[in-house]
Amino acid sequence: MVKFVTDRQKIKELAESLYQVKTKEPERIWFQGKDFYFDVFFKVENEEIIWFQFTWQGNVVSWDKSEPSLKTGVTNEMNHDHCLYPASKTVKFDSCPNQELIEFVQAIVRICAIEQPIFAQALKLFN
Repeated sequence: MVKFVTDRQKIKELAESLYQVKTKEPERIWFQGKDFYFDVFFKVENEEIIWFQFTWQGNVVSWDKSEPSLKTGVTNEMNHDHCLYPASKTVKFDSCPNQELIEFVQAIVRICAIEQPIFAQALKLFN
């Protein structure tokens, strides 16, 4: 199990490392961070988030408008048994949300919300 970062400076560095990656789909917004396996995805309709997924080192926090609660889980990204670079990832959701992971993600989203409106909108999903 990954130990989540609690040091404020390291959380700030992670947040500040996120940069937007251009996609061919205007309704999909993708940010990538400096750490391996560090991505944030948003799907929007009419400027409203309808899906959000934050992944970091095989851990995931996800939200979907159709089931509006935060879910946590793990991905297969860190499992290199069968291939070096998996083309897609699968998520296994926890039966009970991992509060420590949610707090870690919320801290990063809070910092990004200062300069990125989409993160300010995402921050509201944590309430």
